[in-house]
Amino acid sequence: MKKVLFICFALVIGQLSAQDMGAMAADAASTLSSDAFIDQIAGDQLKSMAKKFNLTDAQAEQASAFVTESLKSPKVQKALGKFSPEQLLSPDGLQTIQNTLLGNKKFMKKMKGFLNPDQFGMMSKAASML
Repeated sequence: MKKVLFICFALVIGQLSAQDMGAMAADAASTLSSDAFIDQIAGDQLKSMAKKFNLTDAQAEQASAFVTESLKSPKVQKALGKFSPEQLLSPDGLQTIQNTLLGNKKFMKKMKGFLNPDQFGMMSKAASML
């Protein structure tokens, strides 16, 4: 009888743990797609890109819309869904996000529209090193 009770207890605990893990995964996924989180990541990306590719304030303003739009795309959301919000906010995570953006052909095409040839060349070179 004790063995049966122990097995039942273990199954109940296992089920509760699985429910907790499912809830945590759902919370992480909803965080990644929230506007506030995307805006935070977009801001971090713009700062990094402005410094790395010598963007002017006007160029950074134009890039802002493209970065945010790209981060909300299903393709990028799927790629970033493999990471927790904490991982994405780390320096390595920010580089991963930037690599994902630079690897996105639509994003690069839009950026080419307003960057000067030297800036776009630096961005293309960075993208080719991925």
